[in-house]
Amino acid sequence: MADRPWGATLAALHRRRHTGTLTLMGENAGMFVLALRDGAVVAATSPVPADSADRIASAIEFSDPLELAIVTRRTARTFAVEAGTFVVTDDVPVETDCALDLREGIYQGALTRMSDRRIADELAAFGARFELRGVVDAEAFGFGDTDDLFTVLRVPQSIRELEPRFIHLGVRRLHAIAYSLLCYGVCGATEAPALIGEANPSLGRSNTMRVAVRAPTSPPPTTEERAPTRPTRPITLRATADERLASGTLPPRTVTPRATGTVPPRTLTPSIPRTATPIVGRSPSPQRPIDDAAVAAAAFQAGLASLRSENFDQAVVQLTRATMLAPAQLEYPATLAWAKFCAAADKPSVATETRLLLSSIASREPKVARFYLGRMERALGRDREALAHFRDVLSNQPTHADAAAEIRAIEERMPQKR
Repeated sequence: MADRPWGATLAALHRRRHTGTLTLMGENAGMFVLALRDGAVVAATSPVPADSADRIASAIEFSDPLELAIVTRRTARTFAVEAGTFVVTDDVPVETDCALDLREGIYQGALTRMSDRRIADELAAFGARFELRGVVDAEAFGFGDTDDLFTVLRVPQSIRELEPRFIHLGVRRLHAIAYSLLCYGVCGATEAPALIGEANPSLGRSNTMRVAVRAPTSPPPTTEERAPTRPTRPITLRATADERLASGTLPPRTVTPRATGTVPPRTLTPSIPRTATPIVGRSPSPQRPIDDAAVAAAAFQAGLASLRSENFDQAVVQLTRATMLAPAQLEYPATLAWAKFCAAADKPSVATETRLLLSSIASREPKVARFYLGRMERALGRDREALAHFRDVLSNQPTHADAAAEIRAIEERMPQKR
């Protein structure tokens, strides 16, 4: 897949009224999952602690619907991911009454999560000037009052021309509005670069996302530009007085006697410079490069040990570290999702999020994720759903002793058919 703004990918899914899941694996950012129904986000997961339900509930107004606020925050958070891969599927494992218009999700992501430089670069990548090419549903985007911005955009404009005229909107908000309109196709660039086009994410396969698109006139910064260093000054070593005397650049110094007696003038004799004795020691050994895979594997094993001892909080810490270091190892985020569920005081409140995340992982790596789905449903008292998951695990792994034990335990509790 060609590089394109992340907002353009989400806009394409909304225009197609896609039903399914969008799983985003960010580089060093964890796993995000959006569940879509007819192009609207009905559920979302985020690995960021600030996006937990408790943290969001404490930050919003009491009258605001909590579920919608959670989905909005987590959808917007995906715009903080600079690079990664994503997979689009056509199955939705959850049923909710929530529905976030993806147009508002794009606007909120651009407004609150994209860096100033990144949004400016992606706007420049669309083209220098752009104009309105359709009717704007400002309420669906969540723009609020935009004054006469859309009237002005009937004529090709540039961001630099719009900024002084709509300074009262705020530069950041103006950029987010323009970005949302361009991604959705309501605005079109008069000279759009070739790389910007109709996003068409493929179902069921991994797509590369490099969202930090640079404009042709703004090349990526070099290492020196990203981390400027202080220019090195040539170091001048000053000669000592004795060395200058020896070289003849400093005349001999005489001492004037204070007493009335005759005192012969004293001449300073240059001292013999000492020769420094070098200290012989071992040369420092070069540092070994850190093996992220090995560190992640060790953290994962530590997380499993904490799970077995029911130290769920510590398990979450270790498994989060493993997931961040090796996000491609899908066993890590699956086990992390189960650990978070175990650590939750109110398990039904996190059931939808856990079910969505584990189902997304199970579509690509069913061995571990499907087993944890069964355990989650059993903990919630949904024995029939749990039994279906355990049987699926056993059909793929006939030697899975834990799944077999779970099936026997559930069948013993379930009423026998007469």
